[in-house]
Formats: sequence, C-alpha cells, structure tokens
Amino acid sequence: MERPPPPFDKRLQYGQNPLHFAELRLPDGRGPFPFLFVIHGGFWQSAYDLSHIGHLCAALTRKGTITCNVEYRRLGNPGGGWPGTFQDVSLATGHILKTISSDPRVDAARTAVLGHSAGGHLALWLSFTPTQCSEVPSRQCSFACGRVRPSESLSAAAGKRRRCKAHWRNTRPISRKISSRQSYRTPPHWNKTSPSPRNGRQHSPRLSVRKFRQES
Repeated sequence: MERPPPPFDKRLQYGQNPLHFAELRLPDGRGPFPFLFVIHGGFWQSAYDLSHIGHLCAALTRKGTITCNVEYRRLGNPGGGWPGTFQDVSLATGHILKTISSDPRVDAARTAVLGHSAGGHLALWLSFTPTQCSEVPSRQCSFACGRVRPSESLSAAAGKRRRCKAHWRNTRPISRKISSRQSYRTPPHWNKTSPSPRNGRQHSPRLSVRKFRQES
C-alpha cells in the first residue's frame, strides 16, 4: 500500500466536495471497451484513500477495461458515514456514467462495479434499490457487481473461531459508525446500509470472491 500507483489518464469531478472525484484509466486503442467502477476499501475510514487500489485499476486497464477509481467521503471526513458515504458512491456512478456514455470508447452496455473490502460492501449495496431510503437518490443504472475480499480472519473454520471473535470485537465500533448506530439500544440504519436482498430490490447480478491465505 506504500507504493505509489501508476498514473491515471483523467480526473473526473462528480460533485462539489473535494472528495467527489474519480481517476479514469483508458486502454490503448479505439474501443469500445467495457467500463468498470472500482470502489476502494479501507474499513470505511479516512486514513485510506483510493491510491492503494490504483495498481489493480492499472492492471485491469492493460487488459482492455476502462477503470474509474472512485473516491468518496469516509468516516473521519466531514459528512462521511451514513448517509454521506452512500450518497457519494450513488452520485458518482450515476453522474460519471451519464457524462462519459457518449464517448465512443465506452461500451456503456458493459458497465460493472467492483469493490474491495469496505468497497465491496458499497459495491454490493449499489446492486440493490433500498426501500424507504429517501436520504440517497434513486439509482437509474444497473451493474454487474463484484466483491474481492481477501481476509483470512473471517474464516469460519473451527480452529480460527477465536481469531474471528477478536476480529468481530475490533470491527463492531466501526460497523456501528457506518450505520450511525450509537449503541445497541438505538435503532441503526441497518436496513438502509445493508446490501441484503431483504432490504430492497436487486437489479443487477453479483459475484462475491473470497481469498483465504493458505497456511502450511
């Protein structure tokens, strides 16, 4: 994560906030190329920005995919959390796709969104239309959603239960913050921030990929 990312081709602004921007990388050639929104992870926290996933974006662009690396407000940024974080990714995908869809290099019919870690949660969230969610504007576009989440600490293997419990204790405070839950006695925005099919209408296919580190 300390290595500087490869250069991008164009910076796109999708709103008024300084964090409302995205980095566009274009493959060589005339196209049209598939278009991929990439949402970075980092535990939803402001300490981690879009830089670290720039390497993945560059690799996918070399394979013939336009990548759009989206920045957004996170916990620790003014307005981050609910609903700001979710407003940002919703606004970014809708505004940017509308802006660049007329570019002949863009195959808008092959648009997808990929997220890593916390960005995976947001990518899956984008694949649903939440019910009773007036805080976030309605999304008019559909995606093929993917989630890459390398995390051995979430393994349900019997030998790793202690590690899972420790991981859950460490993540609960952040999970409460991203859903604006102050305590276990107050109702959170779980239904609005969860990508569960129970909370909305799924309008895109989705794929979840997990990688667990092998131990000798």
